[in-house]
Amino acid sequence: LNDVIATSAVLIALIIAKFTGWHLDGYMGILVGCFVFYSGIQLIKETVNPLLGEAPSPELIQTVQEKLMSYSVVCGFHDLVLHSYGPNRYFASVHAEVPADANLLYCHDIIDTIEKDFEKELGINLVIHLDPIITDDVLTNTLKDQIKDIVSTIDSSLSIHDFRLVSGPTHSNLIFDVNVPVAFSIKPKELAHMIDTKVKELDPTYYTVITVDTNYVSTSISSYDSNSQ
Repeated sequence: LNDVIATSAVLIALIIAKFTGWHLDGYMGILVGCFVFYSGIQLIKETVNPLLGEAPSPELIQTVQEKLMSYSVVCGFHDLVLHSYGPNRYFASVHAEVPADANLLYCHDIIDTIEKDFEKELGINLVIHLDPIITDDVLTNTLKDQIKDIVSTIDSSLSIHDFRLVSGPTHSNLIFDVNVPVAFSIKPKELAHMIDTKVKELDPTYYTVITVDTNYVSTSISSYDSNSQ
């Protein structure tokens, strides 16, 4: 394509010079040079991006999500990381949530099966981290739902995962991660303080230990830090 454009530019310059006497060779040379430079940059991007890893298509992400949830032992998942390194070269990792009271050997066997299925059916080299969660404790589930409501009132784009309740004689720790969009305007520490304030309205003996996840960067924040300031 570059050769065609360069040749065409030369011919156009010659035709214009023949019929008008205007010598545009220099200007055409500059235009062709700029085009070749731009094409070179695009070619570098097309070559380098697959080597460094590209973001997958939304369709592929949707397929991965639906397939993960098709296995009965998987209650949910989070921290999905999926990279494309060229055609049919995908590498991914994910935290798969399974019931804490499920048989560990059985869950491990299912996880192995999932990884093999993904490689065989989708060509994705998947690594799964087994994440046990409590599913049959009424208080834990109630608090988890309340935290979800609190987080959603701050911003509907926020979500939580890895919720755990650690009860003690004087206070209880509510430990969980909050996922925020890449361009989220509230800073992690400020967000954690906002959530902690609302949690204290439920019960002043609740302490939050919050990890804010954004764009694969995590900032660990505890409500102890907020109270000490």
